[in-house]
Amino acid sequence: MSEISYTGSLAERDNIIACTGMILSTARGTMPYMRDMGIPDDILGKDTPEAADEYLTEAIDQIEAWDARVLVRQIDVAQDENGIIKPKVVLEDNGESD
Repeated sequence: MSEISYTGSLAERDNIIACTGMILSTARGTMPYMRDMGIPDDILGKDTPEAADEYLTEAIDQIEAWDARVLVRQIDVAQDENGIIKPKVVLEDNGESD
């Protein structure tokens, strides 16, 4: 499970955190009508430092592609004893108002 924090509007915080969590927990190709959303399954199943690097790149790209409200300030990627990637994500408001 991802640990996500958001440093923007309190009114949108819960929704942004939920949306980001869904993006990061979805295997690419499994979301109907949004087949390009998510992290490739082959990255999620790897237990290597390279997989963590690939995950980092994919996570930033996916979050910023699917939620225009935020920018990724920081992601720290760690793997647990079973090789499961556990990201810590810090998001900030993109600075654009509606």
